[in-house]
Amino acid sequence: MSAPNIYDIILCLFSEDEGEFRGKTNVHKNLYLIREMLKKKKVEVPYTYKPYFYGPYSADISNALDLMEDSGLISSREEKFPGKGNLENRLAIYSLQDSGRSAAAKARENYPDFFSLFDGSFSKIRKSGSYNRTPVMATASKISFILGREGKPMTVAAIKKQAKELTWELSDIDIESAVGVLEGAELVSSSNKEK
Repeated sequence: MSAPNIYDIILCLFSEDEGEFRGKTNVHKNLYLIREMLKKKKVEVPYTYKPYFYGPYSADISNALDLMEDSGLISSREEKFPGKGNLENRLAIYSLQDSGRSAAAKARENYPDFFSLFDGSFSKIRKSGSYNRTPVMATASKISFILGREGKPMTVAAIKKQAKELTWELSDIDIESAVGVLEGAELVSSSNKEK
């Protein structure tokens, strides 16, 4: 099965979420988990990841977001909210523009089999209720990355040890908060999260 380009994938992700998506990190993490779910079905996607501060990161996705905004397919605005101390946190809110909606519809026409699997995968993540919660999605993608790299079930202690080697701090509470997302995405089962 051939896959559409990264631009079409992002546009269709946004179109599945009523034309708006909260947070650049969430875009990365949702697409990472979708990628992992599609890999289990032997479907490849045109973007790669490497370990980064908030978990798996894709320069392909960051570049595509910038180019799509420059070309008018999407727009973004910043939402500011209080952070720790005197810091202010910012969250990018992405919105599909009319040209982006048209391009997403065309992509769905051109790749119906791919987007049927893609939409089904995203639907499973959304059912967890955490797809737009950055800390949970970052933790879920970190755990999925570690489990994928190791290729075997791991204990929580082993996951935390591997995370530390990647300079990621994961607490038991972080891991528990992400398990529901990963179970819903069918990327872990109860046997993968034994303590």
